Amino acid sequence: MKQIPSQLVHVAEKQANEEGMRSRAPLPLMAHRQRIKICSRFFTTFLLCTSFFAGASILQLTDRNYGPSSPLLLLFTSANCRYCQQMQDEYQILSSDEHVCKAGIHVASVEGPANRRLRVRFGVTQYPTLLYLRDGEQMYTYRGERIAQHMRSFVLKGYENQGDGLPIPPKVTWRNILGTYWKSASKELSQAANGDFGMIGYATVGLTGLVIGLVCMLAYITLAVALRKVKET
Repeated sequence: MKQIPSQLVHVAEKQANEEGMRSRAPLPLMAHRQRIKICSRFFTTFLLCTSFFAGASILQLTDRNYGPSSPLLLLFTSANCRYCQQMQDEYQILSSDEHVCKAGIHVASVEGPANRRLRVRFGVTQYPTLLYLRDGEQMYTYRGERIAQHMRSFVLKGYENQGDGLPIPPKVTWRNILGTYWKSASKELSQAANGDFGMIGYATVGLTGLVIGLVCMLAYITLAVALRKVKET
């Protein structure tokens, strides 16, 4: 029997080790993100199904586990909101209502202050805010009394009085967040300039103008220095 040269054995072992490392190589970042997204949607669907068959629980949604589902009754609350606490019992009654469960309507709530992305996405500025998401496309806002019977009538038929409703906003981005903050700040500054907040409002407008002026001055000086260095080189 011929003996295999040691060099060939070394090369074969090296190739085998490289193939083993490739098989154990981590998945690309995009694959990990896709897995996380799929798991999140599966988890949300599982919770929705569990709440449906249980028929007596309010699903707690967050920025992380929220996923597209329909129909969904979504209540934005705050721990410091007195009205939110007062309607909790009525909302619990609604979640176990026989007609709501038969209609396949999922009842959920979101802690608004702790979930900024959902709050910004749906334009929530006050608590409690009750939204009805239907067909994965349309959104209806409940403005009636916070009584289980009235809310049930709204989700079963009353929402039709709002026509086609509003389109469900797309997933929030940092651009949306900055735009929302800018609109809010602009509105408050406009109210302050009109004297709605008294002397404090005028002082706020003055300080804001001063800060903007300083930022513009610093930007101008930085740009001038950079252009001078370019000319010197």
